[in-house]
Amino acid sequence: MASRDDGVYAPAPGVAELTADRVAAQRLSAELRTALLQASDLASRAKSLEPEGWRHEDPEILRTQGITSASAVPLIAQRLLPALDDLAERFERPGAAALDVGTGVAAVAIGLAQRFPELRVVGIEPAAASLAEARRNVVSAGLEARVELRAQRVEELEDEVAYDFAFLPIVFLSTATVRSGLASVHRALRPGGWVLMGSLGVPGDDLRPAVARLRATLWGSEALAPEAVGRLAEKVGYEEVRFFPSADATLIPIAARRA
Repeated sequence: MASRDDGVYAPAPGVAELTADRVAAQRLSAELRTALLQASDLASRAKSLEPEGWRHEDPEILRTQGITSASAVPLIAQRLLPALDDLAERFERPGAAALDVGTGVAAVAIGLAQRFPELRVVGIEPAAASLAEARRNVVSAGLEARVELRAQRVEELEDEVAYDFAFLPIVFLSTATVRSGLASVHRALRPGGWVLMGSLGVPGDDLRPAVARLRATLWGSEALAPEAVGRLAEKVGYEEVRFFPSADATLIPIAARRA
């Protein structure tokens, strides 16, 4: 990221070009800050032998993690939707609906609603601190009419045949919750609807996959490999599972379709 020459720090080649774009600069800043804050939290938890799992209430961690999560929206819109049958067309129709599980501070829910004017988004989130921040963000974005927020876990979801698309962050969920969550989402999807997940459980002993698995473990998951996620989806009843190559080779997008 930077080099030091005679006591002066300078950005590495390419960084200046990246940060010239305001959105990219904001995202890079958030990535750095959330990584440093969570690393500090990891050290504190290690000393006190606290268990893994996402339990953050620090507003700065919640905010910066939200900014980094919002980077999923361009990926969904530009790369994944065109590859998932008629999903892009569905998003443009009146009555289109999406479910954002573990919405956090509602960054993905807001991003989807802003990009797709016909889309209504329901975000569910059990953590009070995150949900309070999410409500403020939705109001600030002026999207109260199209983004609904609920204090709810995915296992408690009772909606049926209600959504064209669901975003399920399995890297924050135990395997038992992934299994039950996939079943709940399957019932909630409309026929032909898709659920999108992402696996950090890429095998390998190199630094990047090892750190990715560590991050998933600290967030409360068992760092399931992409193939294991696909098998769980098929057992629940999803008709088709698709894997997408990843630019950084650590987070693998996985989509599964209800028949």
